[in-house]
Amino acid sequence: MECISPQELARTMLRRGDILQAVAAEVRDKTKPGDKVLDPFCGSGVLLAVASRLKRQVRGCDIGPEMVDFASKLIARHGGQEGDIQVGDATSLSMPTSSFNFVITSIPGWNTVKYSNAREALEAKSQQDYWLQMRQAIGEMRRVLKPGGSCMFVQSQETAARMATLAREADLPTNFVMVPGAR
Repeated sequence: MECISPQELARTMLRRGDILQAVAAEVRDKTKPGDKVLDPFCGSGVLLAVASRLKRQVRGCDIGPEMVDFASKLIARHGGQEGDIQVGDATSLSMPTSSFNFVITSIPGWNTVKYSNAREALEAKSQQDYWLQMRQAIGEMRRVLKPGGSCMFVQSQETAARMATLAREADLPTNFVMVPGAR
């Protein structure tokens, strides 16, 4: 599987103005300026740039160092303020419990795109293994979310349906923005 570049991932997301408008509306609705927003699968940083532009404190992590570097630059350039973006694993977040008002993310799809050459990249051996890792990541999102906080997933309909089940199991307050045509 060929690795997608951070630039291509960002271009793909930025072409979808309808999705970015929905993300901005949800960030405005669920948070206020100064609130802390996390993206544990930040990729190119586009979702955090939207939150940063709305004056939210943003923090993200990604398993790919090249994505972290690109996301940091994108947020600083287009978000209006610096973000705290680090190399990290969404299944084992290095953040304190109850520290974020809002979690926003677009999880990588099962076996659809490889976006990191990092040795530690999320490499599910099977679809079952992938969903076990996503269950761990959802548990971590729930752990770092403050009481009263919520989570938003930007996903394909197929992935969103499965994520909704995992979110309910973890008692994670969740909203979804569907990405038509995405896998």
